[in-house]
Amino acid sequence: MNNGVLIGPLRDELSLNLQTLLGRVIDNNKHKESYYILVVISMPEDKVVKTSLVLTSKRPKKMLNTLCYFVNNKRGEAKRIWALPLDIAIPDMLLTGEAIKEVYDSGQNMPIFNR
Repeated sequence: MNNGVLIGPLRDELSLNLQTLLGRVIDNNKHKESYYILVVISMPEDKVVKTSLVLTSKRPKKMLNTLCYFVNNKRGEAKRIWALPLDIAIPDMLLTGEAIKEVYDSGQNMPIFNR
């Protein structure tokens, strides 16, 4: 339990809200042949969950704390491309304080939303 709110019901409500928003966006963009939807969910300091949807014709770059969907109206398909967490969990026993070059290099071009 977190501040009197059960995580399961909260997650279910957020999922229903996102499904409704995605449905509206898809219905309102049936005239477009295909596009990507980038979903960013943030909780600013006022603790109100904010969901932002960005439509783009080009595949966006991967960013932590995002979901990405590809919609192809011509084929009648919509599929999730990725669902990236807010942060990447690392067990304490793996923390060394040293940077791993491959990990550092892979994250160099990854934009980060500042919440």
